[in-house]
Formats: sequence, structure tokens, C-alpha cells
Amino acid sequence: MTQAIRQDIIALVNQLPDESLSEALEVLRSLNSATEDTQPNEAKLSSEADFEQAMQIYQQGSQKYKNALRELA
Repeated sequence: MTQAIRQDIIALVNQLPDESLSEALEVLRSLNSATEDTQPNEAKLSSEADFEQAMQIYQQGSQKYKNALRELA
């Protein structure tokens, strides 16, 4: 994983509301365990799909948080 991807993950996590952090952590842990349990080629394919799913979850949480802040403003 490149440093840029790691920074993107950190940036997205920082935008998540507190109530979504446990779910995000659970997804990341499942991605990590899935990568450790599979062979290298299989891990790359499944982790890329899982990563995309995790990114979508983060973005949805971030969008909900931003919308809530706009409504409060």
C-alpha cells in the first residue's frame, strides 16, 4: 500500500462521525484478516474489492456528517 493511499484512508477516517468509527475499524480489521488468510494473488484481488467497499462506506459516512453539519449551520 502506498503512502498516498494510507493518507487518503486517514483523511477519510478523520471525517467520519464518532458513531461510525467502530464500523470503519471493523471493516479495516476484516480486510486485514482476509489479506492474511488468503494467498498473495487472491488477497490482492479480494482486498482491492474490499478496499473499494470500505472507501464507499467511509465516503457515505463522511457525506452524512457533512450534511448534518450543513443543516445545523
